[in-house]
Amino acid sequence: MSIVTPWIAQIVHAALLLLAAPVMAGLMVFLRERLAGRDGSPILQPWRDLRRLLRKEPVLDEHGSIFLRAAPALSLTLAFVAAQLVPSFTLGMAMAPMADTLTLVSLLGLGRVVLILAVMDTGSGDGGVIAMRTTNLAVFADSAFLLALLGLSLVLGGGNLDFLLDSLRESGWSVGVGAELAIATLALAVWAETAAVPLDHAFSARDLAAVRLAEDIGRLTRLTLATVLICPAGIAPPEADMLSWIIGLAAWSVRLMVGALVVAGIGVLAGPPRPRLVLPMAVLLAGLALVLALSSMAPA
Repeated sequence: MSIVTPWIAQIVHAALLLLAAPVMAGLMVFLRERLAGRDGSPILQPWRDLRRLLRKEPVLDEHGSIFLRAAPALSLTLAFVAAQLVPSFTLGMAMAPMADTLTLVSLLGLGRVVLILAVMDTGSGDGGVIAMRTTNLAVFADSAFLLALLGLSLVLGGGNLDFLLDSLRESGWSVGVGAELAIATLALAVWAETAAVPLDHAFSARDLAAVRLAEDIGRLTRLTLATVLICPAGIAPPEADMLSWIIGLAAWSVRLMVGALVVAGIGVLAGPPRPRLVLPMAVLLAGLALVLALSSMAPA
């Protein structure tokens, strides 16, 4: 295989994520409003908002530190790097050797911590309340993610995301109850995080655009991971040709649209998720998946 091919795949993947993240945010809102019987807002509205914000100069809080000024760019960088680790349309991208589950969870969690600290840095009461709610959500959501991925890694024998997806694709889902429960836990955590309060309280103009884009990329990364683990069919294997890439792109698009429709449909039928109820349940299920994974490794 050419050394250039993995880098081409990585660049295409990065460009698609940047383009698709605001579109997916708009699609989620559109589907939720349409299923509720209202006129849906335009799917491209988040892109229009970003373009409008990028034209403005940010107004900085006079009481904020240098950390508040650096937080938007830092959070966007962390979200973008984390997104490069999750395969979308093909395996074997340039960053595949670094796509460890612990690294992914750490980058996503660190990006959220940066925004929480930045919101708290303003010293406002509203910012403190938002930071507290997001911290409570993050403790359970990131724990559920980590435990579920750890259980899945133990069942399949490796923590690299490319390895996990390749194993699921070749096994035809004959991976055992522990792995299936871990994947279901990831999907539950993704749904619960749709109730997260945006951490854009302290920002404006270009800074606000960066924060919103970072949050959109983070949501898209989590949704991509959950949907591709549930259904890895169609993702191109390493050393694939251009036709396999096109099939992989089509499969990725279908997975995301189905995932967005399911999340929006559940939100309309069952109401918005209650993180205080759903996320502790997800942590318990992830712990159970980890126990099942460890028991399956025990000698007979």
